[in-house]
Amino acid sequence: MNKQIRHIQTIIVGAGPAGSVCGYILAKNQCECLIIERKEFPREKLCGGGLTPKSVRLLSRMYPDLQYNYLTVHQMEVHSPNQLLANFRMTEGIRTVVRKDFDNVLLDQYKSIGGEVLHAKVASIEEKEDKIYLTLGDKTVISCNTLVGADGANSIVRKYIEPNRKKGLVWMEKGVSDKSERNIKIFFDKRYRMGYGYVFPNVNGYVAGYGHDNTPTLAEFDEMLSNHHLSKDGKIKGAYIPTMDKIEYPFRKNIILIGDAGSYTDSVTSEGLFYAMKTGENAATAILLDKDFRVVNEKIILRIRKIRNLAILFYSSFGQWIFYRTCKRKSLYKKICEKIDLYIAK
Repeated sequence: MNKQIRHIQTIIVGAGPAGSVCGYILAKNQCECLIIERKEFPREKLCGGGLTPKSVRLLSRMYPDLQYNYLTVHQMEVHSPNQLLANFRMTEGIRTVVRKDFDNVLLDQYKSIGGEVLHAKVASIEEKEDKIYLTLGDKTVISCNTLVGADGANSIVRKYIEPNRKKGLVWMEKGVSDKSERNIKIFFDKRYRMGYGYVFPNVNGYVAGYGHDNTPTLAEFDEMLSNHHLSKDGKIKGAYIPTMDKIEYPFRKNIILIGDAGSYTDSVTSEGLFYAMKTGENAATAILLDKDFRVVNEKIILRIRKIRNLAILFYSSFGQWIFYRTCKRKSLYKKICEKIDLYIAK
């Protein structure tokens, strides 16, 4: 290959929270890195935008002076198709953000300390002579020692090490500028197997969406919005969310997958922001200390696998029956609300 090819110690593909956090920590520790992102920021992103208490604590530790816009939501409603099952106050609350803006804030933190971003599409990946070569859309070739895939559920890095992977569940979402919805709302329905509908209010209004492991349709989404008296205005976005993954792809020391690219998503709640940022931090730690990412990230891997098993039970017919019955019994109602609150926070 051409000897003039630019070589960088670490290349991160994807500038979402996982990639930006990883890049920020590497750059802060004078470790040469480059983020490659195919889209110009700020850009739209399908996500409820919920920062749970553990996410807020993680952010505060990594970025003590970080300023970003958010709405603190304390009330959560859980609905079945026919009734309100639970309406409870979350002790610490959830901070909801507009992902378009929040992701841009994190990327700006990386750039503010000298982090370099290249806006380009990665067309192919090749390994040769102990290096990893990336060919970009314009045929430019660059190389690195370590490649970090932070490029979402449709990751080209993941495809390289696991060509036949499943991308996850399909979700649909739209943003609405109406500020009348101020509670987080979750809608369970037997038709939404392994999924649910949702409303997440934010500083601009709210986002409404839904997803499940049967193929979602526009007509079904429209029906959900109508049934829960939600606005049909706004552009619909679609994306994969990698829930229910066993995380059994090949782990490589020089190729690391983080965030949705590595399927680090809560299979019960679909929470992804915490796991994106935490795996980004763990990847940077592994690189800086020259350790195996699988070892550094072991607790998160075990946690995701444990949650997957819980999700299989929770979303089963029996699990949903138990959940509905528990919510309807006054003697157990307070306990289930406390359990949900604790699960979200921890």
